[in-house]
Amino acid sequence: METDVAIIIAIFAVIACITFYTIGVYSKLKLYENKIKVKWDDVESLINEKIQILSKSIGFLQGYIKEEEMVYKDMEIIIDNYNKLNNVNDRINEYSKIDDAFYALYTIGDDNAKLKEDIEYNMLKDDYDKINAKIDYSKEFYNNEVGEFNNITGFIPNIVKKVFKLYNYNVFR
Repeated sequence: METDVAIIIAIFAVIACITFYTIGVYSKLKLYENKIKVKWDDVESLINEKIQILSKSIGFLQGYIKEEEMVYKDMEIIIDNYNKLNNVNDRINEYSKIDDAFYALYTIGDDNAKLKEDIEYNMLKDDYDKINAKIDYSKEFYNNEVGEFNNITGFIPNIVKKVFKLYNYNVFR
C-alpha cells in the first residue's frame, strides 16, 4: 500500500515537473516572439520611410525622364504588393524587390547627366543611403532575436511550438 502511494506521488511529481517545464518553455518562446515583434516594428517603420523615399524618387524622376513610365508603374506595383502583405516572413521575402526597384531607379537617374547635378536628386539619394544604414543596423537586432527564438529546440519546445502555432521566423538578409 505504501509503495502504491509512493508511485502515485512520483507520477504526479513527474507530471508536475513536465507541466512547469512546458509552461516555462512557452513563456520563454512568447517572450522572444514579443521581442521579435518589437524589433520588426523598428525595421518596418524604417522600411516605410524607405518606401516614401522611393515614392518621392519615382515622382521626381517622372518629371525628368518620361520614357521610363513602365518602370515607374512596376515600382508602384512592388510597393503595393509589399504593403498588402501581413506576414513578417512574407514581407522579408518581398523586401528584396524594393531594393531592386531602388537600384533600377537610381540606375536610370545616374544615366542622366542633368540629374547628377540636381540637388534634390542627390538629397534623395543621400536619404536613401542613410535609411539603408539605419535598416541594416535595425536588422541586426531583429536577426539576433530571431536567432534566439529559432534556436530554442528540443522535444518539448518543438511540441509547444506546434501546439501553439509558434513558427520560426526568417532571418532578414
